Amino acid sequence: MPTGMRPSTPAMSSNTGTVRFAGGTSATAQGGGASRRAHALPPPTNKAKTSSAPAPTKAATAHAHALIATLHKELQPDFLKSSDDLITAFAIMKRKEEALQKLKNDDESIPGSCQIGLVLLPHGRTSKSQEFKALDAKTSDVITECKKRLRDQVVKCVSLNLVHLKNDVVKSLAGTLPILAVGFSAEADIDAEKYSKHQAVADMLYCYGEDVIAALNLGTTPKTFTEMYSESTKSSLPPHPESLFPWNRIRQRLPHPRI
Repeated sequence: MPTGMRPSTPAMSSNTGTVRFAGGTSATAQGGGASRRAHALPPPTNKAKTSSAPAPTKAATAHAHALIATLHKELQPDFLKSSDDLITAFAIMKRKEEALQKLKNDDESIPGSCQIGLVLLPHGRTSKSQEFKALDAKTSDVITECKKRLRDQVVKCVSLNLVHLKNDVVKSLAGTLPILAVGFSAEADIDAEKYSKHQAVADMLYCYGEDVIAALNLGTTPKTFTEMYSESTKSSLPPHPESLFPWNRIRQRLPHPRI
């Protein structure tokens, strides 16, 4: 069952009891009687308020725009679009990552899709018997345990979703690198026909790859990043040459060169 979706109304019905799901469907335990014991569903929790433009996103966008403003005007539109798309993707991923961590840290937090309840209908004096009181207490424990087990399944699903989202963000970044390489080559007045964008990316990763991958903090290794680059761009990175003469001109546009 996809996370966040409520189960459909079950088609089961008998004289032994049914479960009331979050949608409000209930089933009757044995017989009709004057007493009803309901393990009611808790009221829905209010959704957390989200900001359309969090402060860190604004700061990152302002910083990127300030750097891009130093480039030639012809290059700025592509750079602006790429930076805005990446910052937005990272912001979405970060919010989902924080939400997942919060859910993991709070054992009492139960997602709405995991809320279930059970209505017991004891007959006549049954509700006053010790056996029924014991059953009633046990039912509460069973429901609590079921909720927690369902919650664990939700956590696993959200974790898988986050892994794939992180991979998509890395692929997006990898696919943006050729655009950046072309822009920096043009900025440094380098002939793109003699110095391909993929060669520029290979040289750029040679100088900054480990720093970039570490800064991403997405569990990516140089090997997997290279694989994602090939998948995103449909092109393999050429081998790193012994000479970096063209790149030496480009790297002057970038901070803290390694070589």
